[in-house]
Amino acid sequence: MNTDVANRTAELRNRLGLGVVAVVGAGLSLSARYPTSAGLTALLWDALDAAPTARQALAAELGKPDAPAKQLMGDDFTFWDAAWRAVGSFEPAWQRFQQEMANLDRPRSAQPSAAHEALAALIHAGAIECVVSLNWDTALESAYRRQYGADIPAGILFKPHGDAARPEQPWMLPHLPGTLTPAIEDRIRRLVADHPRTLLIVGYSERDRVVVDQLIAPLDQGWRVCRIGPEARGTDDIAGPADSVLPALASGVRQQETASAWYSVPFTGKRDMGAALAGERLGPADVDACPRLMEVDLLVDALRRCHSVVLNGDSGCGKSITAYQALRDLLQDGYEVLRLRDDARRRGVGQWMADLAHYPHRKALLIDDAQDLSPDLIRELAETATQDQLVLIVAVDHVGGAVTTYRISDLAAVGTLARAMRERAHDILPQVRALDDFVGDQMGDEPLLDRLAEAARADSAWQFFYTLTGGWRRTERDALDLRGHDRADLLLLALAVAQVASVDAGVTADDLEPYAHALGRDRRWIDRSLGLLQDKHLATRNDNVLRCAHLRTAWALITWMLHPPRHQYTPPPPVGIPPIESAAAPPPASQPPAARRTPRPRTVLPHEQTEADREAAAALFRLALDSPNTPLRGAAWLIGRNHSPETWWVLRRHDTLTRARICTLAERALATPAGTEAGMAAQLLEHLMSSGKDDCIDLIREHHAQIAEWVHHVTPENGWAIGTLINALSNDDQLLTQQLLADVDPHALARLIPEGGWPHIYSTAHALDRITQGGGMPLIEKIRSAYDPSAFHALAATPPADVAAIDQLLRTLTYTNRDLTLALFEQLIPHLAAQVSRDFPLEAQNLFGTWAFLLGFAPRFLRGRRAPEPTARRLARQFVRALDPDHFADTLARPRTDNTWHNFHYFIAFAWEADPATAKAIVSRIDTDVLAAHYEQSLPAPSPNHLFAVEVLYEHRPSEARDLLERYEAQYTAIHPFLAHMTPEMTIRLLRRGLPLDLGLHQQHWASAAELLDSIAAHDAQVAAELAAANRPGFTAGLATQATDPFEGLARWVQACDRHAPAVVDEVTSQLPAGTVTAWAAALRKRNRRHEITPLVHRAARCDGPVAAEAQELIHRFPSLQRQI
Repeated sequence: MNTDVANRTAELRNRLGLGVVAVVGAGLSLSARYPTSAGLTALLWDALDAAPTARQALAAELGKPDAPAKQLMGDDFTFWDAAWRAVGSFEPAWQRFQQEMANLDRPRSAQPSAAHEALAALIHAGAIECVVSLNWDTALESAYRRQYGADIPAGILFKPHGDAARPEQPWMLPHLPGTLTPAIEDRIRRLVADHPRTLLIVGYSERDRVVVDQLIAPLDQGWRVCRIGPEARGTDDIAGPADSVLPALASGVRQQETASAWYSVPFTGKRDMGAALAGERLGPADVDACPRLMEVDLLVDALRRCHSVVLNGDSGCGKSITAYQALRDLLQDGYEVLRLRDDARRRGVGQWMADLAHYPHRKALLIDDAQDLSPDLIRELAETATQDQLVLIVAVDHVGGAVTTYRISDLAAVGTLARAMRERAHDILPQVRALDDFVGDQMGDEPLLDRLAEAARADSAWQFFYTLTGGWRRTERDALDLRGHDRADLLLLALAVAQVASVDAGVTADDLEPYAHALGRDRRWIDRSLGLLQDKHLATRNDNVLRCAHLRTAWALITWMLHPPRHQYTPPPPVGIPPIESAAAPPPASQPPAARRTPRPRTVLPHEQTEADREAAAALFRLALDSPNTPLRGAAWLIGRNHSPETWWVLRRHDTLTRARICTLAERALATPAGTEAGMAAQLLEHLMSSGKDDCIDLIREHHAQIAEWVHHVTPENGWAIGTLINALSNDDQLLTQQLLADVDPHALARLIPEGGWPHIYSTAHALDRITQGGGMPLIEKIRSAYDPSAFHALAATPPADVAAIDQLLRTLTYTNRDLTLALFEQLIPHLAAQVSRDFPLEAQNLFGTWAFLLGFAPRFLRGRRAPEPTARRLARQFVRALDPDHFADTLARPRTDNTWHNFHYFIAFAWEADPATAKAIVSRIDTDVLAAHYEQSLPAPSPNHLFAVEVLYEHRPSEARDLLERYEAQYTAIHPFLAHMTPEMTIRLLRRGLPLDLGLHQQHWASAAELLDSIAAHDAQVAAELAAANRPGFTAGLATQATDPFEGLARWVQACDRHAPAVVDEVTSQLPAGTVTAWAAALRKRNRRHEITPLVHRAARCDGPVAAEAQELIHRFPSLQRQI
């Protein structure tokens, strides 16, 4: 760029502050390989040939016979206008031309263009306020979207001559004089009325009479006009190509973008499921590949309504990808997504807000990994939210600042992922196998569906993928591989510890130097090893901030390097139930499942290396815990998250948590004044109590006034942590806890939930529950009388979509003011019924505390024989009647095997007990064809959930349920007790065919087994006797099981056996393993179980051998047994 062009460009850059209106023509797009008007001849020929009528009209006008367009007009530009008139007059012709132009535009607009990207940057910065593009191409729109993720804001770009994005609409073809739309005229009129600006003309020949006369000439009279182009020669013009001048003009804007605390999230690039499967940190490129969790729609709705939202959840639960998916949806509303840079935390919130001036259009702000921000700062960020500036804050811990808050449901997330991965099993198998070659479809491989079934039991989304892909093997392989590169694994370990200590905020290479020195290493080792870690994608660098691939990856590596001792657990052998004795023939032996090639081996290092690794890890932990730069929450994470008893044992053994260090950390926590920071201190103190209870309790006794002060000033922001600390104290020293809480202000606690509102409900409800329980009945009574019912009813008047949040409120209030809670529930019934009806299995589980404990319909094993009180029963009936019966019936017709159905049968039992009439109406709506289709997919061994769904049908439509089950009689390879209960006659046929029936006696299902035996006996006494005999192994195992609450219903089973197989009970009793009868003493001490086992004690006493001796000893120890002889 010559000096004159550079100087003129600098002068124009200085005038950008007044604002710019740009008119752009074909010259802007030449460097992007778009043709000029003269270069469109081939497309013109093709359009005429595609519409013979148009070509014939052209031939007639030219006085020539009809012929192919190339022959008819060639390159003779004297025929140009006539040819374009013919195309414009016949729809097939202009549609053909415009579609082919759109096809040409598609790949070319996708390529970077310096001129278009610079022009887009000037629009984005607000320097250019209006663009009149006389081009058809979409290169400018694509450049804007590619850089900033969003579309050009409405009201800025006008394309009066047509748009390649809309080839179906008529365009202004080259023979026409041009046009300006009313929208352009209105926009220019308003800009002129406001204040003068600069008119910028780029690559435009100014040959369109209408555009020149109605737009350029009027503005030229009072505005400064600058033309950019090689032939530009005016006073303010710049004689240079657009692809060099425009980038220079936009250089200042580019510098502002680079230096800003924020960056635009463009959502360009598309990754497949590989990143999620590998446990990598997910981002904008993964929004299409990853299944959408239910929270995505909740976030979108809440951001539109409330403008600021907090999303909480444990590490690896899917928070970040959920946030990105929600924000990508908001692109449709015209929002640009801005993410806070990782290194911006060092600049301060004032600079964050100042930098937003560089982003004048609608925007949605994303602050990820916000757990290191204080509640005051989060509140300050949230208060900046408006309809044009949304704020989404994502954090691991319970953070908030009077902001609408959602928490990722791990149960729902894992269920969603399990379903999605089963549907994509064929597609993901190569990717899973690439990560863990033990999974596959060859002999000796572990089947993918088996691994999926195991992963579906995981606790979080990240753990789901970790299990699915054998993540433990990758961690070990990576660490072992790095050992051979100058122990680069130790730098990865240092990075992992530093990342945890920073509360996942990440660290710089400079921050790692003290860790390297603790390991006897220097900066050169850091730089060498970091390059290797990044090459292997084990460490990421964003804005000069370093992290492991994921926080969970960091913990997996820490655990590996601590080499926790392994305790081999040998599970008891499975109880095998044989076919009945009279079975005609055993069924054909099924092919045993292919065994894994190894039982998940773990690498075992030599003892010296193991101890060296442990000491290195412990040294890094000691350094981080002793550093004053480690925040309180970081220290709490280091000692309280993701540790097993085995890793604790290693850290203690290597002097990581000495009495002195525990006391130092506890004193640091106890020095924290009341207020928002007290939450972090309480979190650290609670974790320290877990690791050094005696040391901490002594310090807390000395500083009990400080903790009392924290409670007196508890806030919605720190309530969760303080409540958890009080709970831990109460468990260790109830008297001390009650003394701490003796003077607490009950009115302040009673206001905590209403003042925090729904955004803080998890924190405030948890705090209220734990503090009141710690204070005992005196505090509960004070709280009950201090509640302001009107405040709670006002809260319930605007309920959130998050059912679990409502359940948290109602469950907490149940124990302090039941009458108020029932009144709130009645107010919330319409809302709760609508929310539960959206997803019955999931939301019913989220509402468990309400219907089980507030209404009193808990499963029988939790409530015993207690019946719900009349008011609760009335409200339960009202709630069940408000549910959507059609959706309920459809849910029952489509049973699922994932964890979301785990406790669904308890909710169904509640609904059926609460209102039998509604239950019958729901069952009447079940589509048996849909249910049968889903049931058939579960064969040959239907899952309990599928059988349970049929059993629900069976209650009111028994013949249809039996018909459905018997339809597949030939396909069954196993008999489930549910199946036997509904179809005893078919079960007898299956038993005679050789299929075994396990009555579940080893799991102590005594009562249901007795009922089932009676049912079989009613149809075939001989088969019933043989069935009882075949279940002797289960009977024996059940009597020997040391259950917490053993033998419920045992007497019914013994009586059923004596009726149908009289010899079985005494046979089993006489052959019980040594010590079994002696262990029955535990049941004899339980008044409600004594009658169940007493008859067997006496029968055992009449046997021979050790069993009789053990029984006689029990009779001697328990006088009540002697009275019953």
